[in-house]
Amino acid sequence: MSYTTNLIRLVICTCLLASPQPLTSASTDLSREGDISPRDVRLYQQADGTVNIVIGRLSLRVDSAMRTRAGLVTGSGVVSIMIDDRTRRASLPHQYVVVGSRVMAEFSLDAGHTDFLEPLVSAHGRGRQFRMWATAETPGGGRLKKSVMIEFFDRYPQTILFRTHYTNAGNTPIHIERYGDAGWQLDGTDLWAFHPRNWTWGEDFLFPVTPSLELDGSNILVTEREGGHRIFGGGLPAVSFMNPQITLTLGYLAPKPKFIQFPIRAVKGTVAVGIERRLGLGSEKSMLSPGDTLDTLPIFLDLHFGDFYEGIRVMSQMHQDIGLAFRNPPIADLMAPAWSNRGNGSSWDKQYILDHLPLLRKYGIKWIHMGDPWQDNLGDYGVSNRFADPEDLRGFLARLHDEGFHITAFFSDLLVDCEARAATEHPEYFVQQQDGLPLRVHSFGRSHYVLCPAYPPARRFVRWASERLAGFYGFDGVKNDGHTIPLPCFHPAHNHEYPEQSVEDYPLMQKTVYEAFASLKSNGFVVAFCFDGVVPFFYQHHYTSRPWPNADQTSEKQARWKQKLYKAIFGPERVLLDDHSDVKYLSGKQGTWYLGPISGLAMGSVLETAIGPGYDYQNYHYDEIFAAYHREMLPEGGEYLNLYNIIHDKPECHVVQKDGKLYFGFFADKFHGTLELRGLKDGMRYRIVDYVQGREYPYVKAAGSTARLDVRFDSYLLLRVDVVP
Repeated sequence: MSYTTNLIRLVICTCLLASPQPLTSASTDLSREGDISPRDVRLYQQADGTVNIVIGRLSLRVDSAMRTRAGLVTGSGVVSIMIDDRTRRASLPHQYVVVGSRVMAEFSLDAGHTDFLEPLVSAHGRGRQFRMWATAETPGGGRLKKSVMIEFFDRYPQTILFRTHYTNAGNTPIHIERYGDAGWQLDGTDLWAFHPRNWTWGEDFLFPVTPSLELDGSNILVTEREGGHRIFGGGLPAVSFMNPQITLTLGYLAPKPKFIQFPIRAVKGTVAVGIERRLGLGSEKSMLSPGDTLDTLPIFLDLHFGDFYEGIRVMSQMHQDIGLAFRNPPIADLMAPAWSNRGNGSSWDKQYILDHLPLLRKYGIKWIHMGDPWQDNLGDYGVSNRFADPEDLRGFLARLHDEGFHITAFFSDLLVDCEARAATEHPEYFVQQQDGLPLRVHSFGRSHYVLCPAYPPARRFVRWASERLAGFYGFDGVKNDGHTIPLPCFHPAHNHEYPEQSVEDYPLMQKTVYEAFASLKSNGFVVAFCFDGVVPFFYQHHYTSRPWPNADQTSEKQARWKQKLYKAIFGPERVLLDDHSDVKYLSGKQGTWYLGPISGLAMGSVLETAIGPGYDYQNYHYDEIFAAYHREMLPEGGEYLNLYNIIHDKPECHVVQKDGKLYFGFFADKFHGTLELRGLKDGMRYRIVDYVQGREYPYVKAAGSTARLDVRFDSYLLLRVDVVP
């Protein structure tokens, strides 16, 4: 078999292609029949050296110069987001490594591959696998072999999974500085990015890709602020790029968090994207002795129509396949709305809470979140000056329990105030930086040290703190707040296998808190996480009992976007709590009056409010919103339907289905025009009601799966649509 053919086949499945072409006498069929996948499978090479592969709707092409194009097959052709320009390089090589500051992307010696898609069964189900390999000479006279496994699964019909291995096939050591994967060039026309890295407080994680945009794209970032102290961190192991026609989602699979970059470079109408990881601090070997192998992280590529939702669903489901299942324990009064006493900022006391109890009962609220600072210091967990002593707090919580309420507490499973006794008595608990100094962060107007999740005594300390809240005080749950991602830890007393272990073991802190409450609260409990004005950290959510999407967001659209993101992560039927999206104390952080809890109602989430002094209940329709919530009870059996693209469909719309009815939430500053109602049944007549204000609209009849309705509204319109008997 020729060198050219081997090289082409080496990269067959690293990208996706153009429209499929029929086999002719000028092409060689490389596919084999089998019963693993019910989908149409074609793999063949044309006379000009181009290799095509089509699996269901997925289509890919690699030409003799290794140019590639990605797309989905439709009735009118192939829709693609990747550049297909034969006059210049259309995409970067899919995989590469950096050795001696040299990018090694071309592996041509000893190339080979399997001749067909082999049957495969893995954690992701039944599918097919294509294997390829080749060798390259490295600087210094070494030899590096690359092996690539490309996997397609029946359960993920628009997704490809790549597994790449590099083996030192020579006689001298090879030092790999970093590796890259999934390098492609995208068309930058009308392109938006869903990039859930850790941004500055309040910035959007959905944004247009401007012509000069350049990001390092860390999905786990520690932001510098306030005198060099670091605060915050998090993100998801995936990004999406969207134009009005198609969305490409790119991510990695790992059972533990990793420092990964998703770089973006926009130049002259093109956008370079990819995945990169630097070596040296993690579990991988960066120095390969002869015979050693570097296994890179599995990379997935998903192509779909619409916004980021479908790609993030795939990311979440594939992680669940490898063991990252979500918890869903029983919770008392799960559907009852909640109240945060932060409606008056930090200036609350016991009387403030008691004065609000009649209003809470009026709105059916049974959960109260006691915000910062109920405690003296993070780490000591005595009481602040709002209480006479710990017994006073215990008695107050008992009184609230007797009144029929459940109480969650502000908490941090990672931070200890620098003034706390624990910081003085146990300095060995904390993350130590490479310079020998403890990692410090700043939040809530004070400075903290960061507990090391990979140090068992530090986790035992968190167990003690959790048991103090649940067992001694009697809290029914916690809302973990003020999160930061621990940097790699160099503390010699911790005996880490490698510095990044402190990052990888971060979820063990949440596991510790979860298990402590589970052991003490047999009737149900809440362990939730607050990501202040930023995106969530995916790896924490496997130890949450009640997803709490919004955290001090700075716009109503963020409240809705985050809830859609959480529905993608947890599933369309998972019950979410809309985190006081009516909060008004964010002065200096773009915060002003919001629409009240209307976004939570439209998204089918349990409502939470921070109602306090100065809240205009009448003009913001609190009575009507809470009445509609209890009447429709969308979280109880409701299913989120991904029918609208929140970027390119105007006005923005979200749909929840329950008991055969569809609930539409439309949002715009002002709208006067025709709405398209999707998800209907052809030929059926539908009754339409504004289920907040009670207004009825004329009946509509569906043509295909849609109907049209002429309306005028300001800010929002919530409609219930059900079939006319």
